[in-house]
Amino acid sequence: MIIGCASIVFLGRVGQATSSTGTNFEFSAITGCIVGGTSTLGGSGTIIGAIIGTIMMASLDNGMSLLNLGTTYQYLIKGLVLLGAVAIDISSKRK
Repeated sequence: MIIGCASIVFLGRVGQATSSTGTNFEFSAITGCIVGGTSTLGGSGTIIGAIIGTIMMASLDNGMSLLNLGTTYQYLIKGLVLLGAVAIDISSKRK
């Protein structure tokens, strides 16, 4: 149901729908959830944290687009953010 609502909002924003619409959004969604505190080791995470992490990733995406960074650099920065979040998660679980 939530995907349907998000699809309608995205369709209104873009103005068209194709079979490839929304491709590569999953990376930003997963990164947002992990940045928001969802553990990669399982067992913990909150909806509020996932929403906050996703808003942070959307802000990062928007900022990089406004700076006219190339797609390669955008994925590189998002990947580094993901690696940092996973490293912090794993190091906090070891203690």
